Amino acid sequence: MSLANGALPSAAGTFRPGVPIGRGGTGIIAFPPRKSRVARTEQTEGPAATVLRMPGVVARRDTEGAHALLTGAGTVIASGDRLNGGDTAEVAHLLVDVVALFATNYAFAALRRDGTVVSWGERRHGGDSSRVAGALRDVATIVPSQGAFAALRRDGSVVAWGERVFGGDCSAVADVLSGVTAIHATGFAFAALRDDGSVVTWGGARFGGDSSAVAGSLTGITAVTGKMYAFTATRSDGRAVAWGWRADRDGAADAAARRRPAPVTIRYTLLVPAPVARMTLTLQLDLGSRR
Repeated sequence: MSLANGALPSAAGTFRPGVPIGRGGTGIIAFPPRKSRVARTEQTEGPAATVLRMPGVVARRDTEGAHALLTGAGTVIASGDRLNGGDTAEVAHLLVDVVALFATNYAFAALRRDGTVVSWGERRHGGDSSRVAGALRDVATIVPSQGAFAALRRDGSVVAWGERVFGGDCSAVADVLSGVTAIHATGFAFAALRDDGSVVTWGGARFGGDSSAVAGSLTGITAVTGKMYAFTATRSDGRAVAWGWRADRDGAADAAARRRPAPVTIRYTLLVPAPVARMTLTLQLDLGSRR
């Protein structure tokens, strides 16, 4: 994608720093390096937050090497590595009336107002949805793992695409993927909560895609939470059910992190011979115990 003179091509035309985008407002786009492989939510501080406060920009999503902005006009601006979604040229004519953006580590998906979906980026990890294009209609929301997308349709059915080991193929459980009210994800798998309180899982077996070991306990489920490698479900009786890699240690690890004392910062000044008359050193001591 051409970035000559700082220009960013988009479905609405060309955006340049300091030039209005959409209707009214100016701003400077500053894309900091992505720091997390998992987080998909907008930042509330720093350069990314500055981008979101630009008039006309309502959401931002990141892959490993690219960034996408959703404007209030329903168009999308992307930049970065072409293979990871930084170039929307092939789908620019479809990126209109977009209401939400989603991202795996390597691809983007845009949900349009009419319930259809547009995807681009690395083909195997969600950028190519042609295999399920006919089913991607009346979509209510989309949930990403690291390498696949799962779309929840308004009729309670589910459509998945992307890399199989990340949950991109739900055909093995398609017969029970009905009445779904919510989808949750780890980095490698999906869990669908049904209206009868049961849960259906698929994707990387070791990382939450296989819930057979706790299947008898997955009844009366009211909520599901996905971490990087494991799921935790809450039952109506208050009991928690966990499955996935090191699932039994997640709760203890979280509790230990909350109890861990905050680091202590110590400053002191050393007097040294000229020409450096004074030197200030700062030490940060972590008093938390390691397990």
